Amino acid sequence: MSLPLEIIREACEIGENIARRYIYSRIDPKFLKSIEISIIYEDLSFTVDIFIDVLPMENIDIERIVEEASDIALSEIDKFIRGKIPCQTS
Repeated sequence: MSLPLEIIREACEIGENIARRYIYSRIDPKFLKSIEISIIYEDLSFTVDIFIDVLPMENIDIERIVEEASDIALSEIDKFIRGKIPCQTS
């Protein structure tokens, strides 16, 4: 079973928005040089890749923030998909 293109697009948009909001909640936007968020749907699963470039800052674990933003995005995508696709029983 494949997902309809409209649902895939909406799921990607939801994931990107939640990841971006999470990053902005953890890092002041004035310290962000760039954010790249890529969400890919392939083989019935989503992958979230995030790259952020920041000005030098102390006490900020960029890798942890990126990992947490990816996890939150995937969780929100999963919730969205579960709400759109009815359960199938045998």
